[in-house]
Amino acid sequence: MSDLEETIKLAKAEKFDDVEDRWLSHLSEHPSELDFFLTVADRLIAYDEEERTQFLLDLLEEQLKEIEDWSSLLRVLRKTGLIFRDPSELHAEALEAIKKLYAGSPSLDFLIDKVGLLRAIEDTPKIWKKIDRLQSLMQFDEGAVVWMQDKGAGRVVEVNFDLESFKLELEHHPGLRVGFAAAPKMLKPLPEGHFLRRKIEDPEGLRDLAQSEPGETLLALLRSADEPLGASEIKLLMGSLVPSAKWTSWWAEARKHPQVLSSGSSARQKYSWASSTDDARDAVRQTFDSADLDQRLTIYRKEARRSPELAEHMSEQLARQADAALEANTATALVIWNTLERNGAASAVEWSPRAIVEKTEGIASVIAEVPDRALRERLYELAVKVHPEWPSELAKALRLEEDPRLLSSIAHRLAEHDRDRLESALEDLTGKPRRYASAFVWLVENASEDLLVENRNPLRLLRQVFDAFHQPEFNGFRNRLAKTLEGPAADAMLRRLDEDQAKQAKQAITRAPIDGHIRENLERALEFRFPSLDEKEDLHFYATAESIEARRTEMKKLIEIEIPANRKAIEEARELGDLRENFEYKSARQRHEYLNARVEGLQRDLERVRPFDQSKVNTEEIRLGSSFVLRNKDAKELSLTIMGPWESDPDQGVISYASDLGQNLLGLKIGDSVDLEDESYEISTIGSYGSE
Repeated sequence: MSDLEETIKLAKAEKFDDVEDRWLSHLSEHPSELDFFLTVADRLIAYDEEERTQFLLDLLEEQLKEIEDWSSLLRVLRKTGLIFRDPSELHAEALEAIKKLYAGSPSLDFLIDKVGLLRAIEDTPKIWKKIDRLQSLMQFDEGAVVWMQDKGAGRVVEVNFDLESFKLELEHHPGLRVGFAAAPKMLKPLPEGHFLRRKIEDPEGLRDLAQSEPGETLLALLRSADEPLGASEIKLLMGSLVPSAKWTSWWAEARKHPQVLSSGSSARQKYSWASSTDDARDAVRQTFDSADLDQRLTIYRKEARRSPELAEHMSEQLARQADAALEANTATALVIWNTLERNGAASAVEWSPRAIVEKTEGIASVIAEVPDRALRERLYELAVKVHPEWPSELAKALRLEEDPRLLSSIAHRLAEHDRDRLESALEDLTGKPRRYASAFVWLVENASEDLLVENRNPLRLLRQVFDAFHQPEFNGFRNRLAKTLEGPAADAMLRRLDEDQAKQAKQAITRAPIDGHIRENLERALEFRFPSLDEKEDLHFYATAESIEARRTEMKKLIEIEIPANRKAIEEARELGDLRENFEYKSARQRHEYLNARVEGLQRDLERVRPFDQSKVNTEEIRLGSSFVLRNKDAKELSLTIMGPWESDPDQGVISYASDLGQNLLGLKIGDSVDLEDESYEISTIGSYGSE
């Protein structure tokens, strides 16, 4: 039983002399423990011991004055003043305590007057309201260290009596002023030992601590925080204490402290602290026990090394969940096993993945449900070793797998042992691309590999790629498809076309929902391989001198730098061994084909291109090099320019003279009409491109 409880028990028994003895004993040992004294005083008053209570409180006040605990004295005066003090006497004693408490403050006298503490001294309740107001403002006296929401920590450097405001020097907001009325709401005084206060008062000492004891520094920061902090918040608060170049290693070390706790997912992870290592361990265990499986796996991966006892407890719980999931959700059981195995606790389960893979019918579907790519790779390899129907299972996996590297590995494994099953699976991908969207995109990306597309119809494949841009199943793959159309895979598809297919491909490219520059590159590559597609093949076309020079520079770079580098890459890759399994060699060869096709196209274009003279542009009618304005009946205006194919940029209003729209505009004069976007426009003005 505590000393307070014993004393209250004596008061109930009306042993007031014993209560007084305990009071005096406590006063000599713990004079600042006001909760004891004020609680006992309330009990004595309740038993009509006012005179004894007044005597004991007088002794307490004298002791507090002797030890100069003015803050505690004010609290005693507030508690007892209405009962045992004349208002004027109470005011005098409270005012004396205030002056002692804030002795040396240049702001005190002004603020005493500001809150009216020297007026209406007979109104005791108002005295304490004024003292509360005074103490609220004195928290922000000159030199006080404070914190402001969204602004950070800093010092009060000036109290301006005329403006009734405090001037602050915050790290990123020097010279900020806050009014007296707003200060208690906007500013928070930082107590002794607070991390942000130490950062201002002793930055060098805190910097040394951060360098020598990362964990203790982080713990000090978390102890000072009102709520858990995210990693980005911690990094910001650490500020200049840890150099940016060392942050990653510092953070990795700091969060290992046994009293630091983390919660939440990786994207929103928060850090807090426990009062001891044992408390931290117990908190982790409690969180783990109440978490769902995904959260448990995350907690186990992060916290298993906190203590052997905790690791054993979590391993046992996860093993039970793995056993329970084995029949209903085999993929989940395998994920749990993998997590345990990574932490050296696979023995917690009594079965092995080898046995599961060997006996599970339809193991490919199970593996496809495993989210971890590395684990899926291990399981595929295990299936090849132990599953009696592994070629059939890998053929299923080729339809279900989403990772490009694993798909390539599966395809080459099947090619070595069962080409028929591989061919059947690939036919499914091109026959049902929307059903197997991820695998279809992988197939298209690898269209330069004969192994995968030698039996595929190149025209059909190209059309399917264009159609995919319209399908919702390919929403997450459009960037990959667009990139494919700009690389060696697209060139390989065009190369496999015959003459009749090329004509249909040209129409498909014209209608395809792709960017203009991709369309132009595909059309140019197609026409290069099938010159008969372009009836105007031998005609010249026009471009600016700048565009022509840019193409010459590009071709020079290809011939002098990129092609020699590619040759070297081919030779280096050739030295790595078996070319059938040599990814670097195949990539270098694909790059070789693309670079040579690009050089051939540039040479062909540069032979046909002719520069046009901008100074000779006729502004009486729309010609190559004309800039003009179209206006409709509602006064809506469109500014367009006619240039060559190389300068074409429809989004910026630059139209190629070779396009359908360009052909319709050539020869029109001011006042002529033209239909555009289902509206009729009239030529308003015609000028020369680039003229002022």
